[in-house]
Amino acid sequence: MEKKLDKILDVSHWQGEIDFQKVADSGIVAVILKCDEGNGIIDKNYLTNLDKALKAGLMVGAYHFIRKDGITEAKTFIKNIHQDNLKNIILNLDFEVAIPISECEDFVNEIEEFTGKFPLFYINESGLNSGEISEDSILKKCPLWIARYGKDPVVPKELWDTWTIWQWTENGTCPGIKTACDRDCFNGSDVDQIKEFWNYPVPAVAIDGVTNEVETEPKEATVGSNQSDENELQEKI
Repeated sequence: MEKKLDKILDVSHWQGEIDFQKVADSGIVAVILKCDEGNGIIDKNYLTNLDKALKAGLMVGAYHFIRKDGITEAKTFIKNIHQDNLKNIILNLDFEVAIPISECEDFVNEIEEFTGKFPLFYINESGLNSGEISEDSILKKCPLWIARYGKDPVVPKELWDTWTIWQWTENGTCPGIKTACDRDCFNGSDVDQIKEFWNYPVPAVAIDGVTNEVETEPKEATVGSNQSDENELQEKI
């Protein structure tokens, strides 16, 4: 497949300090940032990456690496994202570890209840074809973010009609990033379709004291006071 809309990156602290202006100048239009994993382990570069990416004019997503408890982790994720910019951030569930698929379903239910939208669901092709996801799973309502390297992704038609984002390599390069990075394609024909996908309204609701209010104009990004856990897991995610 021609990677026409190879316009998205996903990054974490493993990429070190990133010059997001150079990333944007290279033609990338959106970045998906690791926010946290498990029950509150925040990526140590998340808030800095968020601030710099928004200032560079990039569309931004935030992903959560699920580890055990879908409901608890979803609530923590919402609090860690950075509340002022929640309206403009696409949320993503990263499923890579051996836990019951029901935990992912619980996570998605919690996010949908809070935002009114379903998060992107990231999974590799072998996981997608493992038979764990049933035809009546709520996960099918999530836009699919599939990882497959080397070949075009194949999606089980009984689960999704097609993919929305395809992570096609973990060894990509991009100006402004000194290390290898994941590169992603959007399933569309022009950048305006990415912008349309990213720009969705979020209703005003509350979860455990955190209120998500709809605004007519996006707020400026400000770096908050969240700090990463000093015991952050050292595996590459």
